[in-house]
Amino acid sequence: MFDYVKHCNAPRLRKAKSFFELYSYIKQRPLKKKNLIAIAKKFKFTDEQSARMIGLSLRTFRTITPTSDLSVLASEMVIRLSELYECGVNTFGNSKSFILWLNSDIPALGYRKPILLIESGMGVSIVINLLTGMEYGVVM
Repeated sequence: MFDYVKHCNAPRLRKAKSFFELYSYIKQRPLKKKNLIAIAKKFKFTDEQSARMIGLSLRTFRTITPTSDLSVLASEMVIRLSELYECGVNTFGNSKSFILWLNSDIPALGYRKPILLIESGMGVSIVINLLTGMEYGVVM
């Protein structure tokens, strides 16, 4: 059901059968910095971008180890980014085209780059909705 969690390299999350179970998994055992790094590599994020995605300063981000627990909120963001990545690759057919699109000025977003919106859960939702519309031929 949540196949997209494969992108953050957290196999235990793939066992979830509902959003509640997924939430329970990250509440009991939050994701680790290494899970963020796994999805950040796919997006080609810099350390600064990765830190902003989970609400940390660059300095703090660089001092925590890859095995350090993230907060539940940061874990949720890693999962949302995994969902976005899956949606983008499905829409464009490959990661290269999706990453190029993320860094392009998009008319439907007021000529803003989608990459600038995905620093929040709401921004991720906006971009996923846009990608879904594109996939189904809905002009925005």
